[in-house]
Amino acid sequence: MNPELASHLKSWVEDAVSSSSRGVLHAATQAWTTFREDSATADGTHPVDQATLCFFVTWLLQREGKNYKVGTVRSYLNSVLRHLRWAGVHVDLGDQAVLAELLKAAKRKRPPAPRKREPLTTVLLADIVPEPDAPALAHMCFTVLSTGVNALARLGELVPKSKKEATFLRRKHAKLHQASGHVSIHLEQSKTDTDAQGVDLLVFKGAEGATHCPVAAIVKAVGKFRRKGKLAHRDRPLFEDPTQKGTSVTRTQVISFLRTRLRAKGYDPAHYCGHSCRKGGAQSLYDAGIDIADIRCAGRWAQGSDSVRLYRTVTLAQRKKWAQALAQPHVVREGIDPCVFEPI
Repeated sequence: MNPELASHLKSWVEDAVSSSSRGVLHAATQAWTTFREDSATADGTHPVDQATLCFFVTWLLQREGKNYKVGTVRSYLNSVLRHLRWAGVHVDLGDQAVLAELLKAAKRKRPPAPRKREPLTTVLLADIVPEPDAPALAHMCFTVLSTGVNALARLGELVPKSKKEATFLRRKHAKLHQASGHVSIHLEQSKTDTDAQGVDLLVFKGAEGATHCPVAAIVKAVGKFRRKGKLAHRDRPLFEDPTQKGTSVTRTQVISFLRTRLRAKGYDPAHYCGHSCRKGGAQSLYDAGIDIADIRCAGRWAQGSDSVRLYRTVTLAQRKKWAQALAQPHVVREGIDPCVFEPI
């Protein structure tokens, strides 16, 4: 094709698509040009057929210095096909199922990139406490994070993924125990609750002089508990969105708040996610000197076939000791390998 005509055609195409599609199209055509040059077919005499496109897909997946996801490769392939059709180049796809199977095989073969999850420890949690005049939504999101860290809970156990989900914690699931000063939150179902009898998450008061108290955060966010330790409006969400009454805050809102606060405090928010709460609580207990077996028990980690039994036989005094250890100032252990807690 005439180079000048090809240039005009490319400009017209770029003006006709959105900015995001334009970026993909530009990157895809650049990759296609490089591939044609590497494969000595830039003169255009080699036909663009199914075999050529299969080689292009393989070349992308194995390209040195790049780590394209399979979805990106599929987008590049579609963009190249669109570009070739607009340029008037005949493309003999043959059996398109071959290309589809090639992409599926590549997806199965290539493991997903490991996500680095940093722990949201109690020290870090105290550093991201919202200011007193911060919006109510910020305080509610912080309360969720504080509860997750101190109860070693999964974020998905506390708040739903989206507003559309009908299953979420309600105010009837929380109870304030006046004698011991702790709040219990009943989970009707949990990933590690093999007998489907429910699990109680316990959140205790922080030590005197602590930067923040998780129980006080809950009381401030959800309102005062009645005489018997129960909340009014029992069917309303426990962690209610102040900006949208009758709905629970979502994981997206909580993680967005977390990353915003981390960025404001000078931390890299990219390595923090919903699981950082559970991991951070376990890491804080470990740094405080709590035994690994006790941490696994407190966090409901599997210990062979005895995991559920060990969790149930823990006394309230033991649970209180572990929870209070989270709020105590401590020195990180030195001279030993860090212990990594994996999700189950």
